[in-house]
Amino acid sequence: MKHTLMALWSLVFLAPGCGDNVGDEGLGADAPTIVADGKLDNFFSTVAQEYLVEGRTTVTLDPEHVGLSDTKKLEQVRRLIGFKQVVVSWFLNAWLKPKDATDPNAGYGGFNALSKNGSFEDLDIKAIDDATYEYTTRQQLSGPEDLLNRLPAETLADGSLQFDLLMGVISNADQQRLGAGDEWFRKAPWENFDPAKTIPETLETIRLSITRQPRSLDGWLDTPTLFADGRVDIGVHFGWDYHDASHVRESRILFGWLVDQGYDAPVASYDALERDSGPFTRTIIADGREVVVEVSVFWGKPGADTDPDTDAGGKQLKEDMIASLENREVVVYSGHSGPFWGFSLGNWKKTETGELEDNEIRELNLPTSYQLVLAEGCETYSMGAAFYENPAKLGRDNVDIITTSTYSTANDADPVKDFLTAVVGTRGKGSRGTRHHHVPELYSNLLQALEFNAWEPAMYGVHGIDDAPHLHPYADPEAFCEACTRDSQCGAEGNFCVNLGTDGGVCTAACTGDDGCGEGFMCAAMAEGLSLTGRACVPRNFTCYGDAPASQLVVINEVMADPPNGDAGDLNEDGIIDAKEDEFIELFNASERYLKLDGWTLEDGTKVRFTFPASTELAPGAVAVVFGGGMVDEVAERTESMVFVADDSAGLALSNAGDTVVLRNAQGSVVDRVFFGAEAGKDKSLVRRTDGDPQAELIAHPSDAASPGTTTDGYVFE
Repeated sequence: MKHTLMALWSLVFLAPGCGDNVGDEGLGADAPTIVADGKLDNFFSTVAQEYLVEGRTTVTLDPEHVGLSDTKKLEQVRRLIGFKQVVVSWFLNAWLKPKDATDPNAGYGGFNALSKNGSFEDLDIKAIDDATYEYTTRQQLSGPEDLLNRLPAETLADGSLQFDLLMGVISNADQQRLGAGDEWFRKAPWENFDPAKTIPETLETIRLSITRQPRSLDGWLDTPTLFADGRVDIGVHFGWDYHDASHVRESRILFGWLVDQGYDAPVASYDALERDSGPFTRTIIADGREVVVEVSVFWGKPGADTDPDTDAGGKQLKEDMIASLENREVVVYSGHSGPFWGFSLGNWKKTETGELEDNEIRELNLPTSYQLVLAEGCETYSMGAAFYENPAKLGRDNVDIITTSTYSTANDADPVKDFLTAVVGTRGKGSRGTRHHHVPELYSNLLQALEFNAWEPAMYGVHGIDDAPHLHPYADPEAFCEACTRDSQCGAEGNFCVNLGTDGGVCTAACTGDDGCGEGFMCAAMAEGLSLTGRACVPRNFTCYGDAPASQLVVINEVMADPPNGDAGDLNEDGIIDAKEDEFIELFNASERYLKLDGWTLEDGTKVRFTFPASTELAPGAVAVVFGGGMVDEVAERTESMVFVADDSAGLALSNAGDTVVLRNAQGSVVDRVFFGAEAGKDKSLVRRTDGDPQAELIAHPSDAASPGTTTDGYVFE
């Protein structure tokens, strides 16, 4: 069970020649070579993982609503569920969030995870009595990859994990106190909740289950959308910082860096820069078009109209931040934050006028056009939900938000510089007035750069990545498969030349998912020597010039890449649940004769994993099963099938995120070949829609987790 983590918080993607077209030395031995899909796990940085928490809890109608009609009562119930979700999220965060020895509730929980307040659906509402209604609460978490091992959770027979969450009993009236600065959770005993220090009668317990969520694909920052009108407007806001006034120091550093990058400054020096001085400007070339970049910088400047120590200054800083959010395409915040907190622009020790809280973001007049936001501060994960609940962003396809799941400890304006480089960076900084070509950037590379700046992992992640481009933004798919010996022969800036087996050099482009490549193509891994260096679009049959069809005398009938947890995962029936050994491939003899399989091989996207031994004969309509490892006698006896174990010490090494399985005869000819994607990573095998039918598509097993050696409905093959 190879976990290929192509997602938001992950990988190092190095695509040689992508968009460069600088070298023109011809296709040499060191040119990238296409390999089959699914072998990238050593090249990803696993930083954060999303989880789904769900369980049953209740809301109780106020007395004046008990006598309403059923329809009106249900309206009130749905309204109360919204407030109860905030309660659940707050107490989840109180238990899960990062803590250190200085926290008042340092001894309670502390698992470096956060919940998105407001990320819920109200489902399966049932009346318990005239006033009380039960519903399913769902919350999305972000936390470390090993969170399930850290939590004091109970593993049930079906493999699910459950835990009890202690929460305060909050009255309906108090739950609705959500005004900025006066929320119920800002008051004792809930602000620094610790059940050991709370009166037991004021507590309730709910039972919750937790499951790992599928990872999203990596993608490019959507700069084509940002650059569509030939101009991009960026607002950078530094929040007040008590650490040696770092908001002043970092804004000064950014001034010098922007000038060094070739921007025209609006004033001659940092000391002369004011909030209304105007933007830094620079013209770049993006996919052959000029784009004007404008960067405006805001911070609490002592003695100015943005003095962070004053009510007026805090108010101005907040108004400037709101103006950016309501009018600019790209908005950066770098400063202090926290769950249910938002952005702290002024000196909160002296004034609260500079606080832009997350519940206020829901009410802003945000544009319906696309925006990109960096929320660079401690524990900003829940800000994703705040933006998505704004009426202009309900579709979740017109805003991407980068947040953290734990403490952000970066300094020297490095996160801001790395972010700006990813959005509007070019191949050279040059002098002012020069124009340089923009380089599109992957989110994974940006997140890794942000993570590198922190003293401790901050678990950066991006909300909204699913609709990010999965093909290099400056690629031309029309040139795919054209013969080439060098990158420059492939036309578009995003295209390059790659070695495709016996086809030799063909044109392609970098990708992160099959959907980016178009019909008939897939996003396959590239390698240089033994190192995987990225992904590129290639034909699904791995040739641009046609391929002899597979004979399909024997059909790959079932593939299990992701055995489930619990007893259902012991698919080889040896009494041991092992993600590697319980993987399997099932083969069906679709011919009408006995077939000798001596010397036939099974391979994945990397190499041969099993060779059939001498004197192996498969009867018509019979199956052979190859497991990743373990003892397989029980399966063989129960199913009356031939059962084998992979030759390779790594087992079958099937990737949950997508892989290739190829069956070849002793002469090396393809007998059957199947490709699959992330649908294989969901605790179920992939089976032919009709057992043994060479033309049937692969689907998720319709009933059990898998059925090695039997038909999908559990019968022995005859």
